[in-house]
Amino acid sequence: MVHTSVFKVASGLKLIKYTILFSEYKDDVFVAKFYPTSMSNDEDRFSYVLDYGMKFCNIVVSTVFVAMMHMAKKHPQHSFGYIGAAKIKRKEIKSGTLIQKESKVKTKRFQLYLSMSDQLVNPEYFFTFSDESNSAIILINKSVYFRQDEAENYRDKLEKMFKENYTDFNPD
Repeated sequence: MVHTSVFKVASGLKLIKYTILFSEYKDDVFVAKFYPTSMSNDEDRFSYVLDYGMKFCNIVVSTVFVAMMHMAKKHPQHSFGYIGAAKIKRKEIKSGTLIQKESKVKTKRFQLYLSMSDQLVNPEYFFTFSDESNSAIILINKSVYFRQDEAENYRDKLEKMFKENYTDFNPD
């Protein structure tokens, strides 16, 4: 099941609409993904960066985290995962379009998400695990997995789920 939410962020005189998808998987986990709604039909929609500055970016990511915590209240047994997709730049050149893609290892998005996670996610409620090689972050619900070893076993299950559902994901 996919839960969808839409929000708008002001950038100067423009309102930019974003869509958040919380894809629900077995074992009580949501994977959060978001993108500019105007790019809904683009296969690379999760990889674009709109160049409106860092303040704009922080507002967007903070809003996604607020939505995630809202989902946590509605689904108190669930944990969360997200991947900092590699950024894509498209440049028009005479012979066609040149596509430059960032490495999937420790992407800029991953670094921002991890920083925001450290600031916005209460460690009383979630264990945070990060995987730099896949730019992935998993927040494991402490109300379900009380001990570190339980959380680590659950993390291993979630990494398997990521590998089965996300072609770029390769756990070590």
